[in-house]
Amino acid sequence: MNHPEKDRNVFSRPLIIGASISAGYGTRDGGPGAVFARLINPEAKITNLAYNGATSVASTAALDVSAHSPTVLLGLDLFFWDAVLGQTGSRFEASTKKFFDQLRDRDLPAILGKVPVFDFPFGIRAEVIGQHVRKVNALLEEHAERAKKVLLYDPLSCLLKMDGSDHFSDGLHLTRKGNEFCAQFLLEDGGYRKLSGVQELDVA
Repeated sequence: MNHPEKDRNVFSRPLIIGASISAGYGTRDGGPGAVFARLINPEAKITNLAYNGATSVASTAALDVSAHSPTVLLGLDLFFWDAVLGQTGSRFEASTKKFFDQLRDRDLPAILGKVPVFDFPFGIRAEVIGQHVRKVNALLEEHAERAKKVLLYDPLSCLLKMDGSDHFSDGLHLTRKGNEFCAQFLLEDGGYRKLSGVQELDVA
């Protein structure tokens, strides 16, 4: 598929941050964000700073996006561990505000993943984790509404359509086919087209 030049330009220099899924844990394709970027721009020069177990606070503490000159930022699982670890207090709130301010000040388009709301396999902690998930997602929606060029992606809408045997390596991490499935899902959703500035984004 030949994508419009505006879309290719947005995905010419993607910066990826987040945790293990964004890092492409167990695969060699760079994760779903990298696969997605290459679907739009096969010549994309990707910088991937994601690493296993990273919280958004750790990922963005010393992040200076201008140092990488990105054209778009992808953080599909950036906020997952903040919620699961219950680290959503004042430090998290301040870090999230600073991060969104940085996106807005640089007019940088971004696709950020909400934390999926599902039954976490953590026993008695599941209810507490669910409370943190809802808090994180509400904060993301609040900031994204003001950022304008931030697209919020709900991974649950993709995960529910996936076949566990082919798409997951261990119940949490994605296989190469899983990365490709998520990338194709984002492509077919079409929300990314709004990042080229043709129209304002609607918060998902």
